[in-house]
Amino acid sequence: MMNNHRCIFLFLIILLAGCSSSFWPAPGEIPLPPPQQAQLRQLEHHSFELQLLAVRGAKHCLPGQYITLENLYRKAREEALSGFVKDAEITLLKYQTQNAVIQEQMDWLEYHTLCLDPHYSEVELKERFLLYMAVDNQFALNKTELLPQYKESLIYASEIIKRQEHWHLQLIGYTDSQGST
Repeated sequence: MMNNHRCIFLFLIILLAGCSSSFWPAPGEIPLPPPQQAQLRQLEHHSFELQLLAVRGAKHCLPGQYITLENLYRKAREEALSGFVKDAEITLLKYQTQNAVIQEQMDWLEYHTLCLDPHYSEVELKERFLLYMAVDNQFALNKTELLPQYKESLIYASEIIKRQEHWHLQLIGYTDSQGST
């Protein structure tokens, strides 16, 4: 009977010692920070890159490499959302390397093979481009700096336009009568 009480007592001490170790923040300590906003915006941009690669035909022409890239994106996103910011950074570096390889291969395929359907992707790319350029408010009232949402739209639109050398754009802008000169 005495041995049973000792075992239970020892078990409770070990259990309490284990619970009070590094698993819980000490009084006054700050718990792990949420994922950084910049990293989440970077992941959002990479999600857009994946969509563009799919539109360009990467799922069809380079299916294994596209799936690898998609998996790296998902892993980085899960790591970032779980608070493993450093792990997400490492996975994002792997993602960026794989993305660069696929982009280069897609460029080659577009000009040297018939793997891609240029008409389908061209129409969808134009629709996406026009959607990003259709943001109504580019500037705040009485300001000359672009609004953050419009800057983001321009970044996405630039990803599309930089690969379309044969597109011609005409940008026209007007001021309103409310702001000062």
